[in-house]
Amino acid sequence: MQSFSSNPALDHVTPWSRGKLFLREAIKSFNERTKLISIEALQGCIILAFAAFVEGDVDQDALLNCQAVRMTQALQLPIVLSSDRLTREIETNLYWQVWMMDCWTSVRSQLPQQLRNDPTFPRPIREEVFDGLPDYSLTDVQIGPESRATSLWTLILPLTQWHAQAVKLNYDVVHEPSLEFRIRNLVRDLARKLDHWVQSLPPTLRNTSENWSSYSDRGYGRPFAVMHIIYHHTGQLLFYQFLNKCIVPDDNVAVDEEALGYAELCKAHATALSKLFWELNVAPDLDCLWSPVNSHLLVIASTIHLHTMLLGTGRPEAAEAKKLLEQNFVVLQELQKYWPSTELAFSRLQSFHNACQMSSISKTFNMDQWMVNFLNRYDISIEDRELGVEVNGGLGGSNTTGDELWAIMFSNN
Repeated sequence: MQSFSSNPALDHVTPWSRGKLFLREAIKSFNERTKLISIEALQGCIILAFAAFVEGDVDQDALLNCQAVRMTQALQLPIVLSSDRLTREIETNLYWQVWMMDCWTSVRSQLPQQLRNDPTFPRPIREEVFDGLPDYSLTDVQIGPESRATSLWTLILPLTQWHAQAVKLNYDVVHEPSLEFRIRNLVRDLARKLDHWVQSLPPTLRNTSENWSSYSDRGYGRPFAVMHIIYHHTGQLLFYQFLNKCIVPDDNVAVDEEALGYAELCKAHATALSKLFWELNVAPDLDCLWSPVNSHLLVIASTIHLHTMLLGTGRPEAAEAKKLLEQNFVVLQELQKYWPSTELAFSRLQSFHNACQMSSISKTFNMDQWMVNFLNRYDISIEDRELGVEVNGGLGGSNTTGDELWAIMFSNN
């Protein structure tokens, strides 16, 4: 993308501004296409939706997402597929890409999802197998079920669904407090699924340095990273509601041991996620700059580290949390060079820090409407929790830069 280009012709244009003209012309060309619904049009729609999102054009992103869903339905994917093996696998991959887009955008906006995760639908094949398919073959290439079961994107699909369920669960905590018993059961169920997923990973897909080297050397380091990032973010999102249970209760109040355990799991996922992003940032052949959403995930993890620092002053875990928070800032500032929406992430962290200074810890981490927007709606600005003052009027309008926020947060530590 233009933001990362080293072409001297773009030296006079800031990375933030490089994509706008290209996006405008690309959308114009897309809207003038002669064949409205086709595989090629669907591919273009997906790319343009992502480009609109990273440029902060929320309305254009929403429209393109809707178009992609309707095109997928009109093409009857993945039920009606091409007779050519490569084209068939491209169509399968496209269906699941749009399904994930539909899953993310609909649950975030609390709208019904349109596309189905039907267990009978074919899953993506393993990346090496896909890349090895001939451009066109008169004979069908046989692909076994193992190739689909161990594809990185196949393994990402259930994580995407559980992530959506965790997002909805946070909304339910706020809007349906009378269903507390049901909500706790849903947390248990999702926790079991996440644990079973990670325990069932083949040794070659686990988060080890050997596997990182292997996937990076073969050119698949990014999807391997995405898989583990989604796993840990889903975990921190699912268990975030229990952080306010860490406050020592009155003597006559029973301790909720299960909630305390979930709070520790939340911290463990945030720690693993932050370490993962840092390793990606410092590795010579990897990076974590491919998506502005990564800044949101880092901000959520950073607030969890703030929780550890506030409750564990003087303890070893507080020192580790401070180190992770500092590393997160470094990664956020790298993301800030390329993605305008990172300003939105910084403003949200600023707003959260303000709340920490003006409220008790239990109130700051209470799951209310402000908090659920903070966790789930990374595409919108939020108001200061106490003052009711908008801290970011839009992309590029943050009141506090990353350097200034760094000074504020660490000046007294």
